[in-house]
Amino acid sequence: MGRAKLEIKYLQNSRARRATYLSRIKGLKKKAVELSLLCGVDVLSVSVSVEPEIIESWPNRDTIEFRRIRDRYISYRMKESNCSEQTSSIVSQLLEEEITSMKIKLKEVRERLCLLRSCSQYQEELDYLQTFTFGQYPHYPTFYVPF
Repeated sequence: MGRAKLEIKYLQNSRARRATYLSRIKGLKKKAVELSLLCGVDVLSVSVSVEPEIIESWPNRDTIEFRRIRDRYISYRMKESNCSEQTSSIVSQLLEEEITSMKIKLKEVRERLCLLRSCSQYQEELDYLQTFTFGQYPHYPTFYVPF
């Protein structure tokens, strides 16, 4: 037997909604790849979730192919709406600035994560040394560290 028809409606449960979003976006990416390969066309798929950290695209946003297709689409839209080339260049520049800003934020977050991981390692080493030291000298108070 086949699957039952799924009623298309807004999912109230946020976990179920997120899981559905992630599985559906995976299927959408697969279809974009198939369309591009089978038909030889340029495909650009971008999905922005309500949650700010979930932005999915195919091809990936840092690739040259993404920028090429995006710029081609923007120039087509500008010609279609009789906008000037200057407007098109401003839009491209704004997008590049946004990408640069996001990369800077990502770098800052990675640096903080690295710092937190290193602090965690130092804390583990300190705990080990304290256990080793005070394990041999149990009569020392906890604030005393022998040199």
